[in-house]
Amino acid sequence: MAHETKAYNNTSPEKPSALLTASEVAAWLRVSRAYVYTAARQGRLQSINFGKAVRFAPQDVEAFLRQNRG
Repeated sequence: MAHETKAYNNTSPEKPSALLTASEVAAWLRVSRAYVYTAARQGRLQSINFGKAVRFAPQDVEAFLRQNRG
C-alpha cells in the first residue's frame, strides 16, 4: 500500500494538513527559519517537539497569524 503525503509549496492556495517543518512555515509566512524558531522558543508560535525535531500544526500557524495581524 502506497503512502501518499502532500508537501506544502508556496504556490498552493490550500493550506497544508500535515505537520510542518520550520522551513515550510517560513516559506508559508515568507520569513526566515530563524524567525520561526525564535517565535516558537518565545512561546508565541506553538510547536511540537520530537526530540530535536520541531514541527508545527497548520492551525497553530494560522492562530499565530491571527494574533499578529496588524
